[in-house]
Amino acid sequence: TLTYNKMFNDVHALNVIVGSEAIRDGLGRGMNAGRYNYLMEDNINTWVLAMGANDNQRHNNSWYNGESALFGIFGRADYTYDNKYLFRHRSP
Repeated sequence: TLTYNKMFNDVHALNVIVGSEAIRDGLGRGMNAGRYNYLMEDNINTWVLAMGANDNQRHNNSWYNGESALFGIFGRADYTYDNKYLFRHRSP
């Protein structure tokens, strides 16, 4: 961010701020899960999505390797007259 403050003739004040932000995510995300000794382990009617291999450990995982990026610029300008009146302009 950058900020600029200036007072003119003791009655005019100007305050300006501008900035930017950048975010990048490209590492991906993952999740591993497992369950043991589930009460109805062998009842086929209780199986849910991706229960894992039919062994004693019942492990499963999920991965997302996508990439995303965001970039933004913002700003605001304030003008004050005689420390009584304020005019403000801002941009997203």
